[in-house]
Amino acid sequence: MSPLKRRILILLSLLSVIVAPMIGALIVFKGSLPADFFVFPPLSDSPKPGFSWPIFIGLLVAILFFVVLYINPWLFGFKRVANPTNAAPNRKWAYWFWIGLIVSVVDGIVLFAHINTAVFIMNLGYIPIIWGFLLMTDAWVLKRTGHSLLKDNPKNILFMALCSAFAWGFFEYLSLFIDLNWYYPEGNRISTLAFYVYAIVGGGVLVPFAFEGYMLLHSFNSLALRYSKGPRMHLSRSAQLIILVVCLLSLFGISFYPYVLFPMLWLGPVVILSIVFDMIGLWTPFRPIVQSGNWTYLALIGLSEIIIGFIHEGVNYLSASHNPFETIVPGYWVYSIPYVDKFHIFEMPFEGLFGYLPYGIYNWIAWIGFAYLFKITTSFDKE
Repeated sequence: MSPLKRRILILLSLLSVIVAPMIGALIVFKGSLPADFFVFPPLSDSPKPGFSWPIFIGLLVAILFFVVLYINPWLFGFKRVANPTNAAPNRKWAYWFWIGLIVSVVDGIVLFAHINTAVFIMNLGYIPIIWGFLLMTDAWVLKRTGHSLLKDNPKNILFMALCSAFAWGFFEYLSLFIDLNWYYPEGNRISTLAFYVYAIVGGGVLVPFAFEGYMLLHSFNSLALRYSKGPRMHLSRSAQLIILVVCLLSLFGISFYPYVLFPMLWLGPVVILSIVFDMIGLWTPFRPIVQSGNWTYLALIGLSEIIIGFIHEGVNYLSASHNPFETIVPGYWVYSIPYVDKFHIFEMPFEGLFGYLPYGIYNWIAWIGFAYLFKITTSFDKE
């Protein structure tokens, strides 16, 4: 298949993610969306169905399955691989580690001490501290391996940030069709334009940080090899087409049944793009599973995103006072989740934290598509 045809199909798959829920919403609202449908940032949510023990327990069983799989993959057909001891690195910290540390500490002090007189820093919210963590993680990867994104190809950090902003924009868009799973109660403290800039810069950290976390985890042999000899799995072309159609129909129906289909917000885009990319011959993290039973790519990018998600949620939560709730951070987010809104980790319902796992895979898939569309040289689009 020619590169031009591949790019056209990538764009069509992206367009399908945008158009499918829109068509469903236009039918639900009889051809005209509410005037406030696309208001951003959303400042409040709509009432959701209450907590459901059966749904919570069902999801908990699925979560425990993945937890056991991560901890003891040998129960699921993975073979043990001898782990050579990592050589003790003897490298100095790169200078950007100290820059990231200083930025993170300063921003953390202002946020966590709720120094509301530092309005400019409070308006920046979690952006400086998370980008500071990214710099420190990159320096840690460099110290352990001798290679890193910033050292080897720093411009790719900028490309990844641009890709990340667009990729996160998909989720902000899809959230509109499920009566908002999150909102920003203080989002009107800055202008709408300023909030868009905030969202772009803040959303821009997600893809590069996911890869930094992946590279750090992969630098430990015990993790790099732990999931490398697993069962090979393969979906026939017919099965892929069926799953693809089901996901598109689910996105189409998300406005009809927003509380039932809201998990498709996290699963739909990554499944659709992964299947399309495989069909047109692009490498994805799923291919090594088919070829050799190597689950390392999926396992570590998912684990990386869960850790990073925990950091995001912690920084967000600590930037506000609670009981009673008070914050002046415009980007502070609050969740509004049907059926499982209980047992929170920070603001996030406990089970929602595991939604970061497919989001990590989505970040990788999004970067592969973005890099191919814009002819960006990258080592993350092939094994």
